[in-house]
Amino acid sequence: MLPKLKSLTYWGYVFGLLIAIQPSYIHSDEHFQTIEILAQKFGGIKGTISWEFQGEYPARSLVPLYLYYGPLYFVLFKILNIQDPTIILSLVRLQHYLSYVVIYKWFLKQFGVPKTVHYIEFLISTSYITYTIQSHSFSNSIETLILLSVLVCYKNLLSLYPSNNNDINKDNVHRKKYLTNILVAFLIVIGIFNRMTFPAFILLPSLTLFSRYYIHQWKSFLLFSITGFITFLCCIQLDTWSFNLNQSNISYPYVLAPWNNLKYNLETSNLKLHGLHPRYTHILVNMPQILGPGLYLVYTEIKKHKFNQLNSCNLPLLSIISALFILSIFPHQELRFLVPLTPLIFLAFNNVPCKRWVSIWLLYNIIMAMILGCFHQSGVIKMMMYYQQNKERTTDFGVHVWWKTYMPPTWMYMNSNITVSTTKLINGTIETLDFDEIISVNQNHVIDLKGCNLSLLNSTINQLLIKNENITLIAPDSVRSKLFTLKSYYNITDNFHTYAHLDLDHFNFNDISSFTPGLASYHISYIKERRKQERITESKL
Repeated sequence: MLPKLKSLTYWGYVFGLLIAIQPSYIHSDEHFQTIEILAQKFGGIKGTISWEFQGEYPARSLVPLYLYYGPLYFVLFKILNIQDPTIILSLVRLQHYLSYVVIYKWFLKQFGVPKTVHYIEFLISTSYITYTIQSHSFSNSIETLILLSVLVCYKNLLSLYPSNNNDINKDNVHRKKYLTNILVAFLIVIGIFNRMTFPAFILLPSLTLFSRYYIHQWKSFLLFSITGFITFLCCIQLDTWSFNLNQSNISYPYVLAPWNNLKYNLETSNLKLHGLHPRYTHILVNMPQILGPGLYLVYTEIKKHKFNQLNSCNLPLLSIISALFILSIFPHQELRFLVPLTPLIFLAFNNVPCKRWVSIWLLYNIIMAMILGCFHQSGVIKMMMYYQQNKERTTDFGVHVWWKTYMPPTWMYMNSNITVSTTKLINGTIETLDFDEIISVNQNHVIDLKGCNLSLLNSTINQLLIKNENITLIAPDSVRSKLFTLKSYYNITDNFHTYAHLDLDHFNFNDISSFTPGLASYHISYIKERRKQERITESKL
């Protein structure tokens, strides 16, 4: 059976590579916390600036973005002058996928047991997490890479103590020890600036390292502390400089992004804006979704009271325990927050049960790959690809109104004159628009109506058409029946349509059409009689 698993592992890599570069759209954070802000800084374009990167207390650091994406963006924008957002998006995802494969193979070499490493590699290479969430531009994806690297460094430090003083390679051992201390301190600080949740993943492993290594190696601990402190100060300084460079109305004395992020997430009122979940969501909902049929392997390992006998796996297991416990304290719990644990969990499995289980495992991951990796909100990206193929549609396109879709990744317009407007909440529930503001911009204007009701959509279109006839509406087929109730007021003409768009947010069991896949753009104009009436009204005013 092992040769067949090896073959499936290789095919898993090929399949994963193809899925990773598909135009799916899993969550808005994959654009607005990474690509959107960097495209503006490197490409000189305009777009949406997420709340984390503005305001009095910026809550997201730019340093990890510059370190991880900076070289790629510099080459694409400054050297090759790439203007096709599809190429940029594909290369970013390719970088994530290949980086993960390289680092987890390094991780397996350090932690894997030779007789089981092939099973573990099979599970990782065929898991939908690898080529969907992990391959998209989430901060969680970077967190995975840093976590695996830190755990490898921890293991290397533990293996260096106690060292044999008579070893002829004593100098090399000391050199490796000091370099590892410098590297791990740097990685931990960058991990914290990448996501303030990173300490949750390394808390128990760090306590183990301190009790078994640093308590006996004070010079190493001093080097670790100094390196970490210097890196910490450099990150603050770089963030402060970067944010002050792009803000004309705010002057930051210093920017401590992880602390601002933590303060924000400690306020339940803030988390309500993003969604509150029961505290058991990570363990009882998210983890089963990640593992799928792999839950059976967890059950068999627990039943055998082994869980891979700990040994070299104790650091990964401690990381799993500390992360699950601490992350479950926060009431906002998304599946992607647990993505860094995926390779650690697989490390505990000794075997795959049988051919039938392998078939079920592959089927589950193929289905999830199709949903998340190929079709989920992919029409949004395909719409942008369509506009890029017709350059005039992105350089001078009038007004684009997006309704009932994920936030449009405005960086993909590659437009330096774009204006972005969106709805605002009143009392945390009712969405509204500043109509005086939106009707004043008639060109290169993107309006994100999010999931607003039909009444606000109608009011928006009506206000826009009074002064502008170049109006395009983008909406999923799942709300097509609602949209067409406005046909008595407007001419609604199809411009572009794709069926490769899965909208999972607007299902209505009382309306079977809400399950229809697809996304379309429509040209909107007044019915002639109504337009004539509007002009008469305007002249009287």
